Amino acid sequence: MASSSSLRELHPLPAAGVHRLEHHDLAEPERSYHHAMPTNAYALFLTFATMAVVIGCVTAWVVGPRRRAAAVVPVLGAFLAMYVIGHRGGIHAGPSVDLFGYQVTLFFDVGVAVLGATIAAVAQCLLVGRRNRGSAA
Repeated sequence: MASSSSLRELHPLPAAGVHRLEHHDLAEPERSYHHAMPTNAYALFLTFATMAVVIGCVTAWVVGPRRRAAAVVPVLGAFLAMYVIGHRGGIHAGPSVDLFGYQVTLFFDVGVAVLGATIAAVAQCLLVGRRNRGSAA
């Protein structure tokens, strides 16, 4: 008969946070997320992502610098602002419209995206301008 220490060497205990597979787990697997994301939720996400890209690109063009790579920061600023304030924060103001089966405060979300993209674009201009002045001296 093998000692308990030799059995541990052959079959080590699972690490913390690791779920050990038992025979009853095969019949009904646990799921941390029970339902698939509905198609209309993907459509809403893509609508807001497209809105962030358009608003970020226009803001980058208006504020500057006028290069394609300069639009990345305002786009991320617009998307992050909509995500943090509208989605995670749950802050909503103004009238709501039905968009893909969801009640969305579209005017508020557009305003938040414009504000986020503008802040990101101005910060980018200030940082790029400071870096350019520093390297020219």
